[in-house]
Amino acid sequence: ETEAYIVEVDMPVVTGFSNKAFEQAINEEMSETIETYVETIKGYAIEIEEEGYLTSPYFAGVGYTIQLDNSDYLSLLINYSEYTGGAHGNYYSEAITYDKKNESILTLNDLFIEGVDYMPLLEAQLLKAIEDKRSTSEYGDVLHSWYEGLKEELVTFTLEENGLGIHFQPYEIGPYAEGAPSFTLPFDAFEGSLAINTY
Repeated sequence: ETEAYIVEVDMPVVTGFSNKAFEQAINEEMSETIETYVETIKGYAIEIEEEGYLTSPYFAGVGYTIQLDNSDYLSLLINYSEYTGGAHGNYYSEAITYDKKNESILTLNDLFIEGVDYMPLLEAQLLKAIEDKRSTSEYGDVLHSWYEGLKEELVTFTLEENGLGIHFQPYEIGPYAEGAPSFTLPFDAFEGSLAINTY
C-alpha cells in the first residue's frame, strides 16, 4: 500500500500433479497473469499521481474461488477487481479447469462427446435458467435482458459439484446493478452428451 495504490492479492498455487513440469507451468502462468494485472494498475496510479491528478489511491485486488476439487478435476474462478476513479470499481473473472488425470486444461469442447452439437444444448439450458431467475425476481423480464446468446469463444465456464457453471462479466447480459450473473446448469440436462466424469 502506498499513497498512489493499494494492492491485495490472494495468489492461487496448485500442487499434487504427478507431472511437476505441468504443475510448474500452471503456477507460473497464473502468477505472470496476476502480476501483469497488478503492475498495470500500479503503473496507471503512479502516472496519474506524477501528473497531479490522483484524488484517491487506485486499487488492484485478486482472489480466487474453488468451484470444484475432486479426484478428477480442479476448477477455479480467478477474480480481479480494480478501482481507478469514478463512481464505482470494476471487476471480472477468469475460469480455469484442470483435468487432473490427463494433466491438461479443459476447453468447452472437451466436456462433450465428439460430434455432439453442444452449443444449442447450452443455449437451451441457459435460457431455462435465466427464465427461472426472472420468475422469482421483482424485475421480471427486465432481468438479464441484454442476453443475446452465447458466443463459444467468450463462454466462461467452471465445473461444479452439481453441474456446469456459466459465468458472465458485469455489463455482459445486464447493467452494472445486476453484477456478474452465474448459472449452474445441471449435469442431468446433458445426459448422454458429456465426456467428463460427473459421478
